[in-house]
Amino acid sequence: MKADYLKVNDDIKLYLPRMNFASAIFKIIEGQRDYLSPYVPMAYTARTEADIKKFVKNIQITNQSKRSLLTYLFYKEELIGSIGFVKIDPKHASAELGYWISKDFQGRGIISTSCQRLIDYGFKHLGLHRISMKIIPNNEKSLRIPQRLGFAQEGISRATFKVGEEFYDLAVFSLLITDR
Repeated sequence: MKADYLKVNDDIKLYLPRMNFASAIFKIIEGQRDYLSPYVPMAYTARTEADIKKFVKNIQITNQSKRSLLTYLFYKEELIGSIGFVKIDPKHASAELGYWISKDFQGRGIISTSCQRLIDYGFKHLGLHRISMKIIPNNEKSLRIPQRLGFAQEGISRATFKVGEEFYDLAVFSLLITDR
């Protein structure tokens, strides 16, 4: 990303993390903690705005080292979630795409549209060959995203994702540049 954001369309922008986002992130997490906690480990562990600031700082570090490309999702200038490549493996030209969104903004196509923009960016500008998504199988809304975007389901990785003391299975999906 040459600028500090990636434009998806006139309403949606993906901004690189900034410390001044912490308050808005915390507000969403605090207001939707029970809803987000199974899917977003930060929602389980971050109990204060200071915790969010530490998390944002860590994202800035992993983004700078090119081990991730995490962004904050803005819809009509309001922070509503996060989306990005949570893990990038340059040696194997692969990345894992992850996202979360406030439940108040679900069902509007925001995640699908943003994922498509990041997929295009990853293949064109990051030289990726493979993009994967890993989703808890009971998250039916989220499961529809990779299916809608042409990802192939590879299988289920059992008890591989831990949030708190709970282990979750993950449905694994992938899209290759040759699939397009």
